[in-house]
Amino acid sequence: EDDQSTPGASKINDKSDDLVKVLRELTSVQRNLANLQVELQGRK
Repeated sequence: EDDQSTPGASKINDKSDDLVKVLRELTSVQRNLANLQVELQGRK
């Protein structure tokens, strides 16, 4: 990984890591919401 040696590249990697984490959390939240909607519809 030569990118790590250049200044600023590691910061960009940190930012993309954060983005990946946020996207993963968003995905799981969406899944939970979908499950909730299915449950609510089943109760009607």
